[in-house]
Order: sequence, then structure tokens, then C-alpha cells
Amino acid sequence: MSRKRSDVSPDRLAELHAGAPTRELVEQLAMDEAELARQVMGNVPRLAEALDADDSGTVDRIRLAADVLIAELGATEARKQCASSSSDVMRGWGAFVVGRQPTGGFATRLRQMAKFADDPHFGVREFAWLALRPHIAEDVGRAIQAFIPWTRHRSANRRRFAVEATRPRGVWCKHLAPLRTDPTPGLPLLQPLHDDPSKYVRDSVANWLNDAAKDHPQWVREVVADWGQTDASAYTVRRALRTIKR
Repeated sequence: MSRKRSDVSPDRLAELHAGAPTRELVEQLAMDEAELARQVMGNVPRLAEALDADDSGTVDRIRLAADVLIAELGATEARKQCASSSSDVMRGWGAFVVGRQPTGGFATRLRQMAKFADDPHFGVREFAWLALRPHIAEDVGRAIQAFIPWTRHRSANRRRFAVEATRPRGVWCKHLAPLRTDPTPGLPLLQPLHDDPSKYVRDSVANWLNDAAKDHPQWVREVVADWGQTDASAYTVRRALRTIKR
């Protein structure tokens, strides 16, 4: 396991720049997205040029890549090329194409995002909810209703996405003010999943409630009061209450 960027060997970087998937976050941070664009997206020379000239953070560079791809290829073709790539970084660009495309209602974006939300690579799944987050913020109630069917999906990735994308605070993103004011509308996503067989899903439910606990600790205590009847549910309760002072 690489601990810092300099641990990633030149041979491994060459593989990543040729389109190999990253194995850990430090590899993604070490690679040169502009070089990836040159080697794998040579049909869009402006992409490498734009990334070469940009020195912003990871998420901003992904937004930039998506914007350039939309402008050069159109949203549909850009999404198609990115989604079929072996590179998780490129598939992350594709998720942001869905979020950044100039047209399309929430239902359309959610349908197009499903492939990225269920991606086998953890990084793509994270970029997918980050890309959709601004559209969730536009109408939180609408988004929650659209996500309710996902809580019953056979894929743990999809079930987890429904919760993670709607966290009141979240990480690397703006807060959802309506849910910070009143987290109650999120219960239809949390109740069905608090004892989910997947720890990946339960962790997200607990993190959602931990977010809410920063503004409404008593509300969180009341929500979990009837949980804990199984080992899975008890785990969620412990994680949800971890930062509430006793």
C-alpha cells in the first residue's frame, strides 16, 4: 500500500496514464490527469490542455474535465465514452458530465447516474453523489422521494447512495439546509436501512444520523430508541450516537 504520492512507482503511473484503474486514493492523487487525457482521450486535445493549465483541487479538476468534454463532444457522447473506460478517473468524469450537463430534469439525471452510483470502484461512487448533490439541494423533498425506491434495490451500492447523497452535512460538499433545519424528511431513507445486511449501507445511515446529531441530538436519540433489536441495528445505533455527549 502506498502511503504518499512518491511511493507510486513510475511503472505504475504509466499504467494509470494508459487507463488502468487506481487501487487506492493516493494513486489517484499521484497521477497526472492531463497525461491520462492525452493518452486515452486524444480525440479531445483541449481536455489535456485545460487540465495542464489548471492547478485546482481534485473535485474542481473533475468538474473542469466534465465541462470540457460536454463542450467538445456533447453530453451524451461524453458520458458514453467515459462510462465505458477502464479508468475509474475517467468514469468519475462521466459522473460529473451527468451532473454538469446543461439540460435534463432530476429524474433523467438520476437514471443516467445509476451506472456510476453502482460502479465497482469506490471513487467513482463517491464522485457520483458529489456530482448529483447540487441538484439534490435544489429540491431536497423531490430528491428523497426519488431515492425511496433505491432503498429496496438489490445493490448495496445503490441503497447506500440514496443515503450518502442526502446527508445533511456530508463531506466535500455544501450542507443541505432544509435537512439541517428539520431532518425528519430523511426518515423514509433511514428506517428501511438501519439494519441492512451490508455494513457499507449501515455506515452511511449512521453517518447521516451523526450529521443530524450536530444540530438535533435529541431527535437522533428518539429515532434510534426503537432500533438495536439485531446486531446489525445495534451497530448502526452505536455509530449514530458516537459524537453525542452522554
